Amino acid sequence: MSFREPFEHRDELLAAAVGAFVERGFEGASLNGIRAAARMSKGQFYHHFDGKEGLYLAVCEAMIDRKAAWFEAHPVPSTGDPFDTLAASLRAGMAYMREHPDMDDFGRAFRRVRGRPRAEPAHMRPTGDAEVPRPRARGGALQSRILLLSNS
Repeated sequence: MSFREPFEHRDELLAAAVGAFVERGFEGASLNGIRAAARMSKGQFYHHFDGKEGLYLAVCEAMIDRKAAWFEAHPVPSTGDPFDTLAASLRAGMAYMREHPDMDDFGRAFRRVRGRPRAEPAHMRPTGDAEVPRPRARGGALQSRILLLSNS
């Protein structure tokens, strides 16, 4: 399930989940605390989500959707000069973060708790006999699923 479909307490659940994940990270966030803050029963919650990981992925998806919608409504003009376009893109990104500080906080919390991937995807690794083993990316399957969401 996602936050794309309307349901009772959707906005409250999204706000409570973002707050909990920012404050305590994925592991430290309490699903019972999130549900209570959103005024949702267990039955209501599990009707929409299969657990904390499903909720976290839905929050990531909602954040990606929100940012995409904002940039569609505020397109960055292309001047033909790549440096001017880059500068305009950076200004637009900063404007978005000023208008949506929860997105910035959530991104910082994600990086703090899950870390940045340290290994390239398999298709980017060198091939041949001299291949060096690479460290595994922190975040595992959950982070991989989030990256897939952001690329869709």
